[in-house]
Amino acid sequence: MFYPLWGVNILASFFVLIHSFMDNLDPQLREFILFCFRRCGKEWPAIYDEMAVVAGQKLFNGLGHDELKQMGLSLRVSNLDRTIQLVKQVISQNQ
Repeated sequence: MFYPLWGVNILASFFVLIHSFMDNLDPQLREFILFCFRRCGKEWPAIYDEMAVVAGQKLFNGLGHDELKQMGLSLRVSNLDRTIQLVKQVISQNQ
């Protein structure tokens, strides 16, 4: 059986979930992303590389990979899709 609105409902639910996540995003995590964005721009993968360097050296408020992961940002390759969406959302809300 074909349900033409099924995909629309799933997509709408996804956007509600993303919006809800962004509302609950740790302010330090948002500032971390913006800090990296200001340092290198928004081009991917440059911003990803910058986030990895900043986290590796704890250049932003002493936050490293473990602290960022606890806040909801994993820089693992297996989580890139989620990381890309998170970065896009934060940057788009702050331009």
